[in-house]
Amino acid sequence: QPGGGLGVRAKALADAHGFTLRIWCDSVGTAPRTRSTPRMDPGACARSFVSGHPTDAGRTSARKVELVDTQSPFAIILGCSDSRVSPEIVFDQGIGDLFVVRVAGNTAMDPILLGSIEYSVEELGSVLLMVLGHENCGAVKATLAKVQKGTSFPGDIGTLLDPVVPAAQSVATMPAAFQLDAAIRQNVMNQVQLLSSSAAILQPAIAAATLKIVGAEYILATGKVNLLS
Repeated sequence: QPGGGLGVRAKALADAHGFTLRIWCDSVGTAPRTRSTPRMDPGACARSFVSGHPTDAGRTSARKVELVDTQSPFAIILGCSDSRVSPEIVFDQGIGDLFVVRVAGNTAMDPILLGSIEYSVEELGSVLLMVLGHENCGAVKATLAKVQKGTSFPGDIGTLLDPVVPAAQSVATMPAAFQLDAAIRQNVMNQVQLLSSSAAILQPAIAAATLKIVGAEYILATGKVNLLS
C-alpha cells in the first residue's frame, strides 16, 4: 500500500476518536445506544484496526446477510465526491462499518446532507464524524478561481461552491503557491465548526460525549490521512 499502507490510514481514523474505538469493540451493553455485535472480539478489533491487518475485511456473503435488517456504522465520513477518495477503500472498512455522505467540497450546509448525518447519529448510533478533505481538491480550486478571478460556472456548479467561499477568502493574503492547500484545510475545519454548532442533534451528542467530530485530509500522492486541528 502507498505511503506506509493501510496501517497509517487506519490509525488516523482510530486516533481521531479515542473512546470511539472502545465503544465500537465493546459489548452491546457498553455502548451509548444499541448496536450490533462487533465483527471481532474487542482486543482483536482494536489491534487489527490500528495495525492495518484486519482478519476480516467485512465484505463477505455472511456479512451481507448479517446486515439485511440492521446496521450500526461506528463512523460517519463527510467526504468529497472526488473519484479518488472513497472512504471505504481509504480506511479499508467493510459493509456496515461507515455511513458515508459525499458531496463535492465535503461541505455540510445543505439541510439534506446535514439530515443524513443527523440520522446516522440519532438512529444508527454512530459515535465519530470525520470531515475528510483531500489534496488537490477541484471544488476548492474552482472556488479560489471564483473568489479571486470572478470565474463563473454553468448550471448549479456556482451554488455548489458557495459553502467553500469563506475558506477561499481566508487565504487571500497568502502566497499563491500555498493558497490551495491552506484553503482545503480551512474548508475542512469550517465544516467541523459548522457541524459542532448544529443544535438539534449533533451539539447535544457532543456534550454527552457520545459523538466526536474531527477533520482530516487525505493525501492523494501518498495515501496518508492527516488529522487536522
